Formats: sequence, C-alpha cells, structure tokens
Amino acid sequence: MTSDNPLAGLKFLLVEDLELNRTIAKTLIVSCGGKVEESVDGDAAVERFRISAKGEFAAILMDIRMPIMDGWKATEAIRALNHPDAQIIPIIAVTSEDTAEDIKRCFDSGMNFYLEKPYQPQDLIKTICQAIRSAHRIN
Repeated sequence: MTSDNPLAGLKFLLVEDLELNRTIAKTLIVSCGGKVEESVDGDAAVERFRISAKGEFAAILMDIRMPIMDGWKATEAIRALNHPDAQIIPIIAVTSEDTAEDIKRCFDSGMNFYLEKPYQPQDLIKTICQAIRSAHRIN
C-alpha cells in the first residue's frame, strides 16, 4: 500500500443491493488502486466467498438490508464456512442502520468494523485501511 494508492493490489468483495451505492464504493476503491467484485445480496456473497481462494479478498464490505439474505445472516454464514479465511477476513458493515441495537448486532454477527451511510469518501478508505491493518496484526 502506498499513500497515493493505499489499496493497490488488493481485492474486495462488495455486497450491496443498490446499484448507485455499489458504483460509489467501487469507484472510490478503484481510485485508490483496489479491485472490486460485486454481489447484490448476502446469499450470492456467501457463495462467492465460499469458492474464493485463500487470501483472494482483503476484506468484505457488507450492507445490511438486502433481499434474499441480509448482511447479518450473510456474515454469520461466512464465519461458519470451512474456508481458511472465514474467521480472519475483515468484514465491514457499510449501512444506514444506526441504532445501538443494529450496530451491536453487526458486531455480534461477526463484523469487525462499522461505517454509516452516507459516508465521506475518505472515511470509506480510512475504514478499509484500518480493517486491513487490523487483520495483518491478527494473522
């Protein structure tokens, strides 16, 4: 990671059902050197992570309110997978759910970080960088 491209060489799984929100997050990540793979619901995200190679994704950005499977259930399902990264990959809640109960539920489901929408561009990148640094300290 460099200051100009702090996400260079890193790939992220972006789980968001709204196209506009996906476009905004993807544009920001790519502008910082990262790569993004998108999922439009939690069920698709769990399956995509399940078949991913060890270390393929640096982090997962997870919306909460989505069709088919919400972000809380998707996070729980990812953490329960028999995948070498299932317990260590940083999962960032990126959501407009802002009650204390909703935030607690994010962490209880296995998410590591929380970012409230709407967010400032620098806050998204800062949170991703914190998540990556945190994961490297653990591993």
